[in-house]
Amino acid sequence: MPENKAGAVPLDCSRVSLHDEREVAYWTARLQLDRTQLESAIRVVGPDIAAVKALLGQ
Repeated sequence: MPENKAGAVPLDCSRVSLHDEREVAYWTARLQLDRTQLESAIRVVGPDIAAVKALLGQ
């Protein structure tokens, strides 16, 4: 199986975890953000991926 360069697919795809670097890599690639932007979005709306996407207009 080829390596997933975007990071490991999260176990819980409804929430963003900043504690696992593989998940951070996955979400930053998927949402086309850098880590700082992802952290900022999570500070505003929390770790719910639907809320993060809504904030980002995605």
